Amino acid sequence: MRTLSLMIIAVCFALMGRNIADSYKKRVSMLEKTEAMITLIRDEIDFCALPINEMIHLISQKESLKQLAFIEECYRFLSSGLDFPHAWNNSLEDRKNIAFLKKKDVDLLKSFGENLGITDSAGQLSKCNVYLGLLKINYNEALKDKERYSGLTTAIGFLVGLGVLIVFI
Repeated sequence: MRTLSLMIIAVCFALMGRNIADSYKKRVSMLEKTEAMITLIRDEIDFCALPINEMIHLISQKESLKQLAFIEECYRFLSSGLDFPHAWNNSLEDRKNIAFLKKKDVDLLKSFGENLGITDSAGQLSKCNVYLGLLKINYNEALKDKERYSGLTTAIGFLVGLGVLIVFI
């Protein structure tokens, strides 16, 4: 019974390492989706000139962007009558909507939302391009972190679990 308990603890440590490694991958994926979202917003501003509420509704319906839960949440806030800047901010405040993003990623998204819809089309297009550039920096960092730490955290979790097993058996 003792050996079985120790094996379960060892497996838990290994799975913890695996879970941490997955969080690096999910951050990269969320940043890729965020880049696609900002590109879509830029294109909608450039070609369709949709009002911001309609644009958010359109984006929330895109299957490829479903991982960005804050978009759907923002649309729900907009539907309830909240203005866009507050709806955007409130949707980014809920941790479950941004679970794998770092604080600087979220701050970048908040800033993007504050600047969306307050200037003419040309100004908004240039702001979208600026935010795409800033997001690319965060994406490259996330990619490096994933490459650097993803395999390492899995291995460390496994080794700690194995160490627990060896020490207590």
